[in-house]
Amino acid sequence: MATETTAARAGTGHDTVRVSAGLTLLGLGWSATMVAGSTLLSESVSAEVRPAVPGLSDLTMGLAGALAGAVSGFVIQTAGYPVLDVLAAVALVPLLALAWRTTSAPATA
Repeated sequence: MATETTAARAGTGHDTVRVSAGLTLLGLGWSATMVAGSTLLSESVSAEVRPAVPGLSDLTMGLAGALAGAVSGFVIQTAGYPVLDVLAAVALVPLLALAWRTTSAPATA
């Protein structure tokens, strides 16, 4: 019963419509970033290594996803969703800083 209460406090709880809407938005965002990221990556490397680089990128992403899934399950079981949320925010801050730094840097010719 405590797990249901924790899940309900973490977001949508058992509301099927909200869960479905959230997962749909997550899928659309994931797909958009994957297409854009793959295109940028492919355009940034030479033709000789172009087939290998996206493959390595996909492998790294898959391994990171598997590791994150295992770790997040452990964190939720031992500490709950609030701690997982904080850990995700801490991991996001350096990425946001890097993205902000990259977009605010003056373009060089």
